[in-house]
Amino acid sequence: MAETIYVARNDQGARLVRASLRQQVLSHVAATEYTVTVATQDDLVEQLTAGTKVEQYQDPPGHIDASTVYRLSEWAKLNFSNGCTEKQLVDVLISQGRSEESIAQIFTEARKVTSEKMVQAVMQQNKKASSVFRVLTKLHYQNPKNLIIDKINITSKEDFYNDYWTTNKPVVIKNFTTEWGLTEKWSPNNLVATYGDILVEVQTNRTKNKTYELDIVKHKTKMLFSEYINLMNSVDESNDFYMTANNQVFNSTKLAELLDEIPNVPAYLNPPGRNGRWHFWIGPKGTITPLHHDQHCIIHAQVRGRKKWKLISPLHLPDLYNNPGVFSQVDIENIDYEAFPLMKNVNVLETIVEPGEAMFVPLGWWHNVVALDEVVSISTVDFAFENKWEFENPP
Repeated sequence: MAETIYVARNDQGARLVRASLRQQVLSHVAATEYTVTVATQDDLVEQLTAGTKVEQYQDPPGHIDASTVYRLSEWAKLNFSNGCTEKQLVDVLISQGRSEESIAQIFTEARKVTSEKMVQAVMQQNKKASSVFRVLTKLHYQNPKNLIIDKINITSKEDFYNDYWTTNKPVVIKNFTTEWGLTEKWSPNNLVATYGDILVEVQTNRTKNKTYELDIVKHKTKMLFSEYINLMNSVDESNDFYMTANNQVFNSTKLAELLDEIPNVPAYLNPPGRNGRWHFWIGPKGTITPLHHDQHCIIHAQVRGRKKWKLISPLHLPDLYNNPGVFSQVDIENIDYEAFPLMKNVNVLETIVEPGEAMFVPLGWWHNVVALDEVVSISTVDFAFENKWEFENPP
């Protein structure tokens, strides 16, 4: 609804009272504008000539005064800082009857330099949120069972949902790929005999850049699959090259045929398919996926080789130096506590996923993964449950 203006009429002319201003009344008498001061609408009525009639009047479309622009821009800034999207705020303003022109004015003002008062308010909100996270973390780890990552046999869809999915608890699932019978068939040397002549994408030259995952596009290289396997065979241990989920070989190459060889998966997963939600990993001993969180729940299964996992609860977010995106600035394998003192507050859970086992990484859990052997892995986000979530990540 548009802003209400009260119109007082008498034989001298028209007086317009803007209800939202209260302290200022814009009057028009004999084509002359002037300002009078009143406390409330009732006070105005008393001041007007006896017999004056007061009625409601609606602003013309698109009209918005400077005071309202400022007030609503501060409202927009506050809600932006709390995570509201521009669309959400636009919807509110439209529901109030604001015109496109006035909404544009409000957001233009809101994008100007934030006031010191607003900065202080946001900082206080962040401090409050951080304190809540830390209190909940202490409470969570009062139970010593939460300091251990369990290893379980494949469970029913219902039990998995109740015990791990909805509790957001990581777990290692035993015998996940054992019955597939693919351990030898999917060895690098056997795979190259079938797929050696296909062109694949891999990450290369990673050791020259500490932020190789952030700069992933710069490290993408095309080569024959046989050339990549030759690279793997040429080293005992390396983090310089790796075929990961980001290389999307199941979506772009004949390696997608491997999905057809998977005979079964637990009931809490959808059958493997060429839908962009199943991924292939193959690399030498020594490859490292640095500390980050995914934006889905994931299953990461070992067909061959072992991986060491370090996991950190999302409750530790205030202490993890998240910047940018989904990554941390911290090298979890060699923590610099002088540079990152808040890491002293963090509980790091560690486990080794053996061949045939799978790691369930719940939503928002931070993880760092090191290959202890030459590895072949499958990962997926294709659960039988809704697995689409929205995160606001630092740029």
